[in-house]
Amino acid sequence: PNTFTIAIDIRILDKAERLVVSRDILVNVPPQTNDENMVKKKGKSKRTSLKDKYKIEKRVVQKHRKDRKHAKKNPHLHSSKSKKDPGIPDSWPFKEQMLREVERAKEMEERRRREMVDRNREFNLARKGMVKGSLEDYAKESSLASSQHS
Repeated sequence: PNTFTIAIDIRILDKAERLVVSRDILVNVPPQTNDENMVKKKGKSKRTSLKDKYKIEKRVVQKHRKDRKHAKKNPHLHSSKSKKDPGIPDSWPFKEQMLREVERAKEMEERRRREMVDRNREFNLARKGMVKGSLEDYAKESSLASSQHS
């Protein structure tokens, strides 16, 4: 049913164009499918049903409600806004002194932070076996090591 029968007349000629063989052959051929002439199927629609749309909206509302409830119970986890320093008012009696104290406190904190970074760096280097030191220290260590081995 899906194939066609075609009768083919075969004639073979020699160089002098004389007939050598002549036969009739019946051949079953499947029908040609020409994709250019065929109608293309449309893809699946991306349109969502109203049932799905409202179901998604309901879930979003539930999620927001849950997040708000969690934020009320755990305010320390949800405080993304840092409190802004209001500064010292001009009417403050010892404003200059207070500003100097604040500046000193900032410098002390910065110095302490730098010392912690340096201490951590030295600890990491010591742990890896690369102790930070001067050339004389390295010379002493190498002479001690060579005297121990000999």
